[in-house]
Amino acid sequence: MHPPSLLIGFILVQEIMEPKMRIVTGIMQFISWSFATMLYSGWAYLIREWRWLQTFVSLPTLIMIPLLFTIDESPRWLAVVGQHQRALKVLRRAAKLNKVTLPPDQDLLAIMKIIQEQLVNALLPHSGHKIRLITFVMTLDFCIVGMLFFGLTMGANTLGVNLFIYVAISGAVEIPARIILLPITKWFGRKRTVIISYFITAVVLLTQPCIPEDLKVLSIVLIMIGKMMSTCAFTSIDVYITELIPTEVRSQGLGLTMAGSRLGAFIAPFLISAVEETYPWLMSVVFGLSALVACVALIPLWETENICLPDTLADLDSLHTG
Repeated sequence: MHPPSLLIGFILVQEIMEPKMRIVTGIMQFISWSFATMLYSGWAYLIREWRWLQTFVSLPTLIMIPLLFTIDESPRWLAVVGQHQRALKVLRRAAKLNKVTLPPDQDLLAIMKIIQEQLVNALLPHSGHKIRLITFVMTLDFCIVGMLFFGLTMGANTLGVNLFIYVAISGAVEIPARIILLPITKWFGRKRTVIISYFITAVVLLTQPCIPEDLKVLSIVLIMIGKMMSTCAFTSIDVYITELIPTEVRSQGLGLTMAGSRLGAFIAPFLISAVEETYPWLMSVVFGLSALVACVALIPLWETENICLPDTLADLDSLHTG
């Protein structure tokens, strides 16, 4: 149940944030993942029996259960599915907490009614094409970034280094990687940030096999740079896809693409175990070429920085019609 809880929590936070804060909250959510990766290596060192290790790391999730009852539903989703009074209640509470004044209730209800009426249009010509394009590109890219991210985290054996130290370092490098996303996305926007992250990942991973065996430290540095940039790609693409897919199908769309990332994570250990004994350099080559494919696949998509989240397929269609 870990992937669905991570996914839905991420969507909920992104749907209530203003555009300029989405990347900030996305980074804040995933920095905790980086610290957990570092801690996990220590726990794994101390608890070698995997069943007890899994039990130990799963117990803290029980703390989250009572906290879930303090969180409001997404007002965007409530408006789209026709629960307008509940959406209005959530908006009033948010306005009170933030000490701001909302427009009159009748104006907000009129906006919600317009949003719901747009659902009747179902798939419009351009929106249908866009949804298919987004789904194909993002499922492919999430599969690749999952393979890169988890594969590079588990790649200690191909480098002949201590597994526990390697995992701790791979978690540590994620923290600066996520922090530097703030200025990068401000300069380049969402789409170019993801492309740049994939491209640098490809360059360093395709360079790594050329390093002589006696320069193992340099090899590890290049792999860690690849891990940093794949972290940048994973974090920024999560924010990017949230802004691409309309509210009415956002959970389904992100669920499908997240399944792609889990497929990539599933493939990674089999690939590593297949090549680590005979061709350890092949892991970097396959991962590097995959990153290039992900980079090119993003070209047909559009920039989403500083735009309102689309709520319906009609909103997506308006991007074409202006």
